Amino acid sequence: MIHIAVCDDDSIFKDYLLELIKRWSKSTDNKVSIQQFDDGAKFVDYLCISQTEFDIILLDMQMKELGGIDTAQVIRKRNNKVIIIFITSHIDMVLHAFEVKAYRYLMKDTIEKELPMVLTKAIEEIQYERKNMFSFSFQGKERLISLQDIVYFESNKRTILVHLKDKVLSYYGKLNEVELEVSDYEFIRIHQSYIINLKYVEEIRGYDLMLEQGIRLPISKSKIKEVNRAFTWSLR
Repeated sequence: MIHIAVCDDDSIFKDYLLELIKRWSKSTDNKVSIQQFDDGAKFVDYLCISQTEFDIILLDMQMKELGGIDTAQVIRKRNNKVIIIFITSHIDMVLHAFEVKAYRYLMKDTIEKELPMVLTKAIEEIQYERKNMFSFSFQGKERLISLQDIVYFESNKRTILVHLKDKVLSYYGKLNEVELEVSDYEFIRIHQSYIINLKYVEEIRGYDLMLEQGIRLPISKSKIKEVNRAFTWSLR
């Protein structure tokens, strides 16, 4: 499922844009969820209180309450990866799009022709990125976390704790399922309660594994040879 936000204060054009997206979705068999917003200020307020993570944001550059560039600047402070596509009627506004790392800008008078191609390209990039993402349900919402940002997984009864550098997320699950999902990446199970990312390992001291930030985790006796071998291989 691809989550798309449409933000435009022109209700007629916004409805037209929604129809174009639905038409593209049907023709390409891409499942999408679409949320619409009337202006940048309302969109920013929603982002501040919601756990929703959008994949693509279609943003009008000229809105009365909060302009597209200002809205995008707020978005970028909380999400540096979301694809932002600007929509405008004025070519002189285009240069500002690069200030907020916009993916594309589209002119309103040619959007019917250009939007399907741009969405298809954007989806290809999203799908490529998702190959290196870990997904889980958190507070009723699907969350996607880059595998390279995960330091280690911890199992605490029926809860999985996902330890990142700056925070810990949790969800109900089984560590055996996590192990299967990350088995093709640089993760290894060191204990019945822990799966670690080898890129964050600093050293192994006997049956203790030292991670960055001074984190110490135990290694099971049955896992010690496998863990040492994997750590040595990761240093090559």
